[in-house]
Amino acid sequence: MNWQGLEGHAQQKLGMERILRSGRLGQAYLLTGPDGVGKRLFAKKVAMALLCLGLAKNPADGPCGQCASCRLQGGDSHPDLLQTRRPPDKQEFPIQVMKEFCDLFYLKPMISGRKVAIIDDADDLNVESGNCFLKTLEEPPPGMVVFLVGNRIEKQLPTVISRCQQISFGPLEPAVLAKLADPETSADPAWELAMLLSEGSMNQAQAFTDAALWELVHRTGKWVARETKHEASLGKDLQEWIETAGKDGVDQRPKALTYLKACSLVLTRALNPSGKEGLLATRFPFLRRLSAAADSATLIKILERLGRAGEMVERRIPLALGMAWLVEEMHQVMEGKA
Repeated sequence: MNWQGLEGHAQQKLGMERILRSGRLGQAYLLTGPDGVGKRLFAKKVAMALLCLGLAKNPADGPCGQCASCRLQGGDSHPDLLQTRRPPDKQEFPIQVMKEFCDLFYLKPMISGRKVAIIDDADDLNVESGNCFLKTLEEPPPGMVVFLVGNRIEKQLPTVISRCQQISFGPLEPAVLAKLADPETSADPAWELAMLLSEGSMNQAQAFTDAALWELVHRTGKWVARETKHEASLGKDLQEWIETAGKDGVDQRPKALTYLKACSLVLTRALNPSGKEGLLATRFPFLRRLSAAADSATLIKILERLGRAGEMVERRIPLALGMAWLVEEMHQVMEGKA
């Protein structure tokens, strides 16, 4: 199997090759794991092998890269490779989008002997769109294979999980992240810090190169460590930074979650005995003060508020309200009132 361009995930690759060689290919696969580790590319590579004309009988050896099918897939214009995702202006997967997509399953293949579908944003399937997909999956056309790509298994509908074979992906190793980063990204002063806190996700590492993000995290940490007084303008500045992502919540929510994640990752290090050493402590001196504090109850409460704020963002509560709630709750904790 030609996995060129997909780094890491040796066990997942080997497992799929065994499935292809055995001929026991399932109808649907659910790929879950951290965002930005290559799940969709994995699905695309398998799809290319399955649709390859040159190695149609031996997909585990494909794709050949030379046939008409392979050449079309290079530009994502293959008529037998169906791809969809949640519309960017929606917060859930609309049933009408899924219905129209599933209708394409029953059109005869135009080039290859089968059709392959990739459904992104599986985390955002609601009951209606999920049931629409499952209804189609109960009687799929011959040879049809579907890949659903999501991040968190707990976000998937139980009915979807029960009808799909699951493939779990783990984080990428730091060496792989360094290899994948383009020269401009790796030259960024924040890259070393971003890679350290990336949790093996290339997308998270790239989001963590934002200098303005770390300024907000630094202000938050100094406040929690009581090196500064109440950050009266933090909520306003945080909201303005979030709004640089775009005008609607669909664009802004990932940025809000990036701040909450970054704060949690940094502050959590203060609970680790080694948290006062290394790159993080150099970048955020307030960690030494937090690590030395005898009472960690306040810090634990702050981390709990950050987690609850993340849940609010994921539940689509208005961001301005959610961030205002967070700052006020942090203030109450710092004052010993919560």
